[in-house]
Amino acid sequence: MKICDELSCTGCLACADTCKMQAISVKKNRQGFSYPVINDSVCVRCGKCVSVCPVNVQKKNKAAAVPFACWDKDDKERKSATSGGFFTCLAKKFVEDGGVAYGAAYDSSMKVVHKRITSLNEVTQMRGSKYVQSDTSQIYKKVKADLSIGKKVLFSGTPCQVAALKNYLGKDYENLLLVDIMCHGVPSPLIYDDYRKWLENKQKSKIRKLDFRYKKPGWTVFSMKADFENGKSYVSSKYEDPYHCFFSLGGAI
Repeated sequence: MKICDELSCTGCLACADTCKMQAISVKKNRQGFSYPVINDSVCVRCGKCVSVCPVNVQKKNKAAAVPFACWDKDDKERKSATSGGFFTCLAKKFVEDGGVAYGAAYDSSMKVVHKRITSLNEVTQMRGSKYVQSDTSQIYKKVKADLSIGKKVLFSGTPCQVAALKNYLGKDYENLLLVDIMCHGVPSPLIYDDYRKWLENKQKSKIRKLDFRYKKPGWTVFSMKADFENGKSYVSSKYEDPYHCFFSLGGAI
């Protein structure tokens, strides 16, 4: 059984979450992207994995609503965030009201994963852009569990991740707010891992913090910044940093 063509797969992993037989494992393809692999000896061919795939099931676009421009009034919060810091405002509001927020964050090894947060001191983990495919394993199940008990849920992700969640849930929830980011593609985790290793070998220390949109020398010409456990930092503009050159400028180094 085949879910979708590998070249079309977005790596949202909703198919793995929806399989009650646990017949789907997640592997890395040659480019380092997550890709579902079905164990045919366990699969019962129910077709649920196919029906939640955003590549196979695409909703019709609705008419665009009236747009608004928003930013955080707190200067410190806004300067330490991206996109005006509006997501931080949303996440704080949901947590303060007893709800939960889901979004991309770093784990202890600096891998980018989707996390569930319930306290204000965790909100900063989701702040800032992360230019790499995030691991969403098991996240859709957690979202549905929270919604089912009436919790207010904020979910932020790429358009394919948001579409995958909507397909997985199968219905609308009044207690769910979806925030999809404007996305022109996510780089491979394999390239991201190689880049981190390159930086750590250069500085002879582990990275403790990464900022993909460090606002120096300016807001439009931003930089990549990495802080290391040995106290040193790496700063390089998007025109000079190799990761940014390939992501933002299409490899024009």
